[in-house]
Amino acid sequence: MFGVFNAVSILSNVYGNVITVEIQSTIRQPAARNMMRGLLLCYVVVISTILPVAVTGYWAFGNISNGNILQNIFSEGGKQYMPSWSFILLNILILVQLIVTSVMYSQPTFTVLEEPLYYSKKPMTMWQGILLRLASRCIFTVFATLLAAMLPYFGSINALIGALGYTPLVFVVPKIFYLCVFKPRSGGLERRLIYFTLAIFSAISFMGCVASVQQLVMDAKKYHLFANL
Repeated sequence: MFGVFNAVSILSNVYGNVITVEIQSTIRQPAARNMMRGLLLCYVVVISTILPVAVTGYWAFGNISNGNILQNIFSEGGKQYMPSWSFILLNILILVQLIVTSVMYSQPTFTVLEEPLYYSKKPMTMWQGILLRLASRCIFTVFATLLAAMLPYFGSINALIGALGYTPLVFVVPKIFYLCVFKPRSGGLERRLIYFTLAIFSAISFMGCVASVQQLVMDAKKYHLFANL
């Protein structure tokens, strides 16, 4: 059961749409309709590509499947289950995906870091602004890469972040805001459904925290800085 809630926490981290508001503010009008089109396209891509891999991967490997898909390709004896060319192609596609997603998810952080620098002095020229952004983003990327190499406990950390952060932010807090702003009729079906989903996702968030911490404690003996997992 702990494994189930651990997995749900990871899913909320991976597929949570907290970044949607940040993206919507930059989309041409009508923003709501264009955002809906973009979301539908994204979900079609996810359902048609990632979901089949998850289903067939668990079908093939079962409970021994690893959170890192690349580690499922090799047996314990080091035997590779796929041709070398497809393994290289898989690594290239993963790299492309990480570049796209990391840039998208890092935009709010870049804004917070760059605005004080950009507006602290007299107006900058175009090239000065480009160099400032290039330097600050390279430093941020180097720091993030170093931190990821120091703490390579990807699945466990993802589960904890998903349970503590993404699940409340995506599934709990928006419903509370909706209740405060729109004030659905007391005793009505809408308010009852909101309370029901609030209770469900609050319980999932709590159980996800417990499960992820339990998994971290169980795996603590394998953890050390720059561990080769």
